[in-house]
Amino acid sequence: MHLGNIYSGQFFYRDEEEDEEFFAKQAETYGFDKAAYLDAFRRIPRYDRETIKHLMGFLVKFTTYVSEIGLANILHEKEIRERRQAEETLRKREAHLRTLIETIPDLVWLKDPEGVYLSCNPKFERFYGAKEADIVGKTDYDFVDRDLADFFRGKDKAAMARGNPSVNEEELTYADDGHRELVETIKTPMYDSEGKLVGVLGIARDISERKLAEVSLRDGDRIKNEFISTAAHELRTPLNAILGFSDLLMQDDLTVEQRKEYLAIVIEKTQILNGIVNDLLNLSRIEAGGGISLNRALCDINQVIGSWTDQLRKDDLGHRIESSFSRMPVLLYADRDKVIQVLENLLCNAIKFSSRTSRIRLAGEIIGGSYQVSVEDEGGGMTPDQAARIFDKFYRVDASHTAPGGLGLGLSIARTIVEAHGGKIFVESEAGRGTRVCFTLPLPATPASGE
Repeated sequence: MHLGNIYSGQFFYRDEEEDEEFFAKQAETYGFDKAAYLDAFRRIPRYDRETIKHLMGFLVKFTTYVSEIGLANILHEKEIRERRQAEETLRKREAHLRTLIETIPDLVWLKDPEGVYLSCNPKFERFYGAKEADIVGKTDYDFVDRDLADFFRGKDKAAMARGNPSVNEEELTYADDGHRELVETIKTPMYDSEGKLVGVLGIARDISERKLAEVSLRDGDRIKNEFISTAAHELRTPLNAILGFSDLLMQDDLTVEQRKEYLAIVIEKTQILNGIVNDLLNLSRIEAGGGISLNRALCDINQVIGSWTDQLRKDDLGHRIESSFSRMPVLLYADRDKVIQVLENLLCNAIKFSSRTSRIRLAGEIIGGSYQVSVEDEGGGMTPDQAARIFDKFYRVDASHTAPGGLGLGLSIARTIVEAHGGKIFVESEAGRGTRVCFTLPLPATPASGE
């Protein structure tokens, strides 16, 4: 029995009689070899109807089975393809996440509920001075002392107990190089899709600079508030004197000498007010980004300073003014009035912070490609911290109202003037041993004409 004959329809039922003459005529009609055609006809198998019914039923079931297997294979192949695509997508996402974790500048780590490390990034490796492979599977107690480990563990437990992220600040010391950072740490409890706690994710960010900025901002506000108070005091003092002596000048019984004396005091106090206003205007321009406007011209700096010191000696300042300047011309491009403003500022400080009759020494010399001027006093000097801040805006060594007057702007403005000329200003001081303030002005790159 050839099933192919049955499934292809090449058979006759056993109980049917076929007309052989019909097939003979077909052979003649189509030009077939009649004998061979009829021989093939006589060899067509015959089956009873029950056999054919049974075999056809099997064929239907077999076809259904094969179809189901084929469909299952197609679905399985689709499932495999979709799973591979999902796995590739997941792999890419994991790679992106890993890249993010490894490149983020924060410390990142993951622990299980028992505090055992599951993962960490390179920044965290630096904290413990170990590779991730050597950290995973261990706890904080394997790397730091018990007190610190207890602190870390307590914060982990607090986050897990709350079920919400917890935030705290702490100072960390890195094991790799020993440097310290103030960090803000966020610990977040992690749950799986069924809501089961699987661990704690930690992220710590360096906030050292932010804290310094906050401190600086608070200091700035405090200093500005002190400045406002000081400015009010500094303005009120000469104003009160001007008002008082102006009232006296209104009296008719004053002698000429008294009137001159009172007018001199009014003029002096007015000049003080003018200086304060000029300092405030200069500060306003500097704060607005306008800087100091210079009116440079070629001048003999030795002659400028020499004339200024000669005038000082004529004024009875109560201090012994000594100077050491060459009378040989030294030409440079500078704003003469602004240079004198710097000198007056330095001298004013030297007078205010040293005892009367003490020595104040002024000197000038060429050092390298610059001309250096120094003003040295025999006052109380400054601590290193005070000297480091002496050129800051609003800073005063003694900020009390009983201290020598001033807004704390003079040296800051002096620095701006010197730096606008391309020079530098610096201080040398020691508590109890006086102060020396120096500034430099650059000499022309080539000799000036007429030198």
